[in-house]
Amino acid sequence: MLLWLRVHVLLAFFGGFSVMAKVKTVEDLLAEQAVRKAVTCYSRGADRCDIELLKSAFHDDAEVKYGSYDSHYAEFVTMSSLDIWP
Repeated sequence: MLLWLRVHVLLAFFGGFSVMAKVKTVEDLLAEQAVRKAVTCYSRGADRCDIELLKSAFHDDAEVKYGSYDSHYAEFVTMSSLDIWP
């Protein structure tokens, strides 16, 4: 009970429950989900040596800038598959 009272006193001191995380908009949630899906496709494609799944992580006009590499994603996927996959 004493802990509950301390928490509520602290929240009141700092302006109520405004110290909690803000509620995100639907657009923010959809954007986060799209990023998670792209990362998952990229990771699974690389882990399973699945070129088509790896390509699905990118937009059609995506450019990859990775180290000294700077070109279209399809070339990156092809080059990566030749370098690391048997």
